[in-house]
Amino acid sequence: MRSITSRQQIVVLLVTFLCPLITLLITYNLYTVSVVNQNTASTNQNTLSLYQQSINEAISLIDSSISDLIANNSQIILLRNNPSPVNAHVYAKTIVDNYKRMLISNKLLTGCFLYSSENNIYRTAFKRNIQEEIQIAADTFLRNLIKDDGDNYKQGWFLKEISQKKYMFRILRLDNVYCAVMVDLTTMINYPISGEEPLLLCSTEKGEIITNIHFAEKNQIELTMNSEKNYFFTGHPHKFIVVQGSLKYANLYLNYLMPYEGVWGLLDGIQLLFIVLSFLFVFLIPICYCFFQRLYLAPLDDLMKTMNYVKAGNIDTKIDKRYRIVEFQEVSTTFNKMLNQIKQLKIESYEKKIEIQQAKLQYLQIQIRPHFFLNCLKNIYGLAQSKQFIRIQDMIIALSRYWRSAFGDSFTFISIEEEVNNVKNYIELQQISLSMPPQCFIYCDESLKSVLIPPLTILTFVENCVKHATQANITLNIFVKIHFLVGESQDYVNIIISDTGKGFSEEMLKKLNCTNSDLYTGEHIGISNIRHRLMLLYHENVSISFSNQAIGSHVELFLPIKKADKEVKKNDCTDSR
Repeated sequence: MRSITSRQQIVVLLVTFLCPLITLLITYNLYTVSVVNQNTASTNQNTLSLYQQSINEAISLIDSSISDLIANNSQIILLRNNPSPVNAHVYAKTIVDNYKRMLISNKLLTGCFLYSSENNIYRTAFKRNIQEEIQIAADTFLRNLIKDDGDNYKQGWFLKEISQKKYMFRILRLDNVYCAVMVDLTTMINYPISGEEPLLLCSTEKGEIITNIHFAEKNQIELTMNSEKNYFFTGHPHKFIVVQGSLKYANLYLNYLMPYEGVWGLLDGIQLLFIVLSFLFVFLIPICYCFFQRLYLAPLDDLMKTMNYVKAGNIDTKIDKRYRIVEFQEVSTTFNKMLNQIKQLKIESYEKKIEIQQAKLQYLQIQIRPHFFLNCLKNIYGLAQSKQFIRIQDMIIALSRYWRSAFGDSFTFISIEEEVNNVKNYIELQQISLSMPPQCFIYCDESLKSVLIPPLTILTFVENCVKHATQANITLNIFVKIHFLVGESQDYVNIIISDTGKGFSEEMLKKLNCTNSDLYTGEHIGISNIRHRLMLLYHENVSISFSNQAIGSHVELFLPIKKADKEVKKNDCTDSR
């Protein structure tokens, strides 16, 4: 039989009984809202259809009137036959008088235009309330349009912005005579909401509003064209329900807006009762859940939280709470005992790991010292061959001082001051044994002398400079600089070792800067050991880089300083040898 947890069992019970009921209530409420909105949209769509029909008929009447005028008016027929200038002006005046009668009879019509390029006649007629700047702008636009493209009359009704306002235009042509009309939709689309605000908006097929723009901006109206539903909502802070319909001309759309205050005022008593009961029932669910949460789910959460802490490595966590359920009391007691056993085992494992790491560090450190000792013996042998006994004595004394510091009390770490003294002893040995001895210049922050670092950290790189950078008949200069660097979360000792030799080859630089390279063997065993020792001691917090200067090689190390060390204050001092 499949097992199931207490949390799962409670959740299953809640889901089994509550989910179907909640789903039914939510579905009913959503359906009720959808039906109410759909009925409202249908009513608005019927009203919009009446407005569409009215506007289409008005524009159609204008279109028929201007078409009948240019096709059947005798004055236009006479004007096309290039009459004398006097007769042409008489004919034009008669046509303009017809225009004025059309302006009075049709409230949408804003302006009428007559152009005859052959007779050089340009006449216009506007409603009295049209501003002079609009008249001039419209006349100029049509003149340029007819001059540039004489066939534009074929496109039918089109939209054009004149003085920051959209107007509809229609141009008809009979030979060299052009008749045009201008329509302002705002004269008809200006119906109020509650007697104050308009509810009809005219827009382009891209949703650009061209009438009642101030109302649209004030209420943040954004139109959604080609909506999947036959209605949508828009507006802020006041919300509106919108239905749309297209006009027959100029690819325009008519939008009917009605203030939307929600469905509460449109529901009957039974619908309201069901909605209130559904909300009440949903409100009771958290109360029931809190009861089970305190008895069952909270103990489970505590147990899971403690297990996650243990998984993250925090084995000191304990379950200290006392629970009313006996089973949870037994679980918490057993779990705490198990954590104590794990902690003890982890301590034993950590101690063994430290022992192994310490043994590896000792091996690497011992591996470097014989390497240096053999070099010293080789130099003493060379001096013995040349019978330089006094220099041999000096070298043995210097070598003894070096080995006395190398085999001091601190095996894992020594102070920077001790490491600098070892470097000085080494340089002294080289000055005794070599005909062209190297010169070493050491610059160190005074306050860093007591900071602890692994032994042979600096000496190994100085020895490497002497061994590989010495050139015949040229004095080798070695520079050691030790600085203090302040970091955001960790302070560092910055150690730089450079020389005036021939530098690293490109192949060697590539090998030295590759942390995963296995080629640090043979003559570079010292560098290899230093890198491994520093990684074991500092892990990823240490950085070593190798490069070439204009003259010679350049090695730079960054070693972290523990926060427990005393505060370091910068105070540069210079020591040269």
